[in-house]
Amino acid sequence: MNKQDLLKALIISINQDIKGYTKLRTLLLMQQKLIMRHNSSELIDLNEDLQCLITKLNHNAKLRIKFLTQLGISSPVKAIAQICQMLPKSIAQKLEVTWLDLEKLAKEGKAINDANGNLIALQKEAIDSLINDNEFDYGNLCVGG
Repeated sequence: MNKQDLLKALIISINQDIKGYTKLRTLLLMQQKLIMRHNSSELIDLNEDLQCLITKLNHNAKLRIKFLTQLGISSPVKAIAQICQMLPKSIAQKLEVTWLDLEKLAKEGKAINDANGNLIALQKEAIDSLINDNEFDYGNLCVGG
């Protein structure tokens, strides 16, 4: 790939991730509702969709790193600034806005995922306390005899 093709592929990848992270946000919010409703059967299906999407997003990120390396950009932190210097100003400005949107979506996704993890931990804690605080020993219960 030449430099122009690599830049184009990077921009396409970032735009695809905007769609992917938007979908991730939606799925994580759905997951949150299902966790609160204790709907394990739908959670199983949703988690499969989440895993598939996360795999795709990870693949895109690795591909972007490969493109950056081929462009001679070694620091992902400064990558967008360096890429924008290689682009016409109008495209660079749009890319900067798109990148900020992607960062925002990724942070929102992380926050929702963290909240979902906390919900699950609270549910486990509540169930554990029910089981551990109950003086009745269900293990010694004889059935039918």
